[in-house]
Amino acid sequence: MTNITRHLVAFDGESVTSSTYTSSTYLTADMDTVTISWQSSGAASRLTVSASNEEGLGASITTFSNITTITAQGNYSIVPGLRWLRVTRSALDSLGEVLLQTKDR
Repeated sequence: MTNITRHLVAFDGESVTSSTYTSSTYLTADMDTVTISWQSSGAASRLTVSASNEEGLGASITTFSNITTITAQGNYSIVPGLRWLRVTRSALDSLGEVLLQTKDR
């Protein structure tokens, strides 16, 4: 079996995405490892990680539960097995960078 690692940019730290507070929805159902890397340009900020096990395609997912709130920059491991994942940043962190790394089973 070939392992495939994906690096997804939820927020890129550019002003073009500075008014976007909720990321796209990412399929993580078959991933063995899910890691979030967060580098914030704001002094005080918050990153909320939400997940859903709802069936359907990314754009049609409407039911999310908050699974954790991150209040410090760094790398964080998310428990695998969730079908869909998204992140929401606070208004204070308009230029922070959020990377999602996944690795299949």
